[in-house]
Amino acid sequence: MTLKTRPAQIVYREDAAFRVMHPKGGRYVGRLLNPRAARDKQCHLKPVLRGKLAPIYEITSRHGDIWYVKMRGRGNGGTRHRWFQSLDEAQTHGIKWAARRFRIPVEA
Repeated sequence: MTLKTRPAQIVYREDAAFRVMHPKGGRYVGRLLNPRAARDKQCHLKPVLRGKLAPIYEITSRHGDIWYVKMRGRGNGGTRHRWFQSLDEAQTHGIKWAARRFRIPVEA
């Protein structure tokens, strides 16, 4: 019997304190919508870690022109970095990253 799964979803929240310091830029933190049920495909469908080791997708820009992204998963070189020209591109990439890497089991 195989485990049926669906893609995980990510939710973004804006960091208001960062926005005060950098009015043209911004910082958005993406976290899994249901981390307790999520499984990490890169780690053979092991449960996702919680707390400080929880997966995170962080988007930062000081001036609003270039968006820096930091993706953090579990072990095996879990932290990755990328650059994007717009916030929309960065957020879309985060949604695809979460759907590709993390899965939610579905009851049959």
